[in-house]
Amino acid sequence: GITPPEEVYGFKQKALDGISMKYTFDDANAEDRKNLQYFENSGSRGIYVDGWYACTFGPQIPWNIAKSAEGFPDWDPNEDVWELYHITEDFTQMENLAAQEPELLEVMKQLFLEEAEENLAFPIGGGLWINTYPEDRLASPYTSWVFDESTTRMPEFTAPGLGRESNLVTIDVDLKDNASGVLYALGGSGGGVSLFMDNGTLKYEYNMLLLERYQADSDSLIAAGRHTIEVETTIDSFDQPGEVVIRVDGAEVGRTTIETIVQGAFSASETFDVGTDLGAPVSLEYADRAPFEFDEFDGTINTVKVELTSAESHFLPLLPVPLD
Repeated sequence: GITPPEEVYGFKQKALDGISMKYTFDDANAEDRKNLQYFENSGSRGIYVDGWYACTFGPQIPWNIAKSAEGFPDWDPNEDVWELYHITEDFTQMENLAAQEPELLEVMKQLFLEEAEENLAFPIGGGLWINTYPEDRLASPYTSWVFDESTTRMPEFTAPGLGRESNLVTIDVDLKDNASGVLYALGGSGGGVSLFMDNGTLKYEYNMLLLERYQADSDSLIAAGRHTIEVETTIDSFDQPGEVVIRVDGAEVGRTTIETIVQGAFSASETFDVGTDLGAPVSLEYADRAPFEFDEFDGTINTVKVELTSAESHFLPLLPVPLD
């Protein structure tokens, strides 16, 4: 291994936490060297100490974010009920020992507060603010963009919010026979939006955080030649389904309904790409062919124009919008 640098390009680096697992590779029965670890995610939190684990479930239910968001404004982390498990003897966490070991539980709760402070985890559940008030999310100040095939790896927080706001995407493209490849993609395998050609068929997918996939295919093959492809997305509110209509040269060729809208970003690390889907692929239909490039054998993407069509943005701008 290497010694981590204390400074990179003038920026002081934080120390790396954790214990290497290398010692277990040569001895499966080696004594555990990891005796303390804290956890916090969206208000749920816990702490492990020498075989014991104390934890409490926060207000966000991962498999039902829309429903759990209703309780965010009234949530008080000080009222959460903690549980206690002896992981060494009960690794499946079947027996809650909080009532039998109240003093130990209080000690571990205090240890959690100390670890949380040291690791800058306060305020607990602070990230839930955006779920409650999505209009406060940072976003680009722009409402229209023109991209081409040179656009790749554009960070999602600077890219158009194709999955959360009403928008119209207009693509000027020259297609060859049986074209295949991604026209544009936002996000990744954990969630995103993708429009792609597959052996001449135009396809759209809205990957709703792996839980659901809303798809639309053109009702016929798209002939070779120059075409104008439009993808019109209508999202009036987060608590109502959205509609996606796909047109080629003005004629509707497919549509789908987005039953559940992803209110924020699809991911913290994926990007917007034209002519390819870099990173983890949005759609399983081309996962084994990723990044599924639309290249010279498929045609040419002249421009991809994006216009936000919402009456007003659901999000505050990342930068001040010029007044003139």
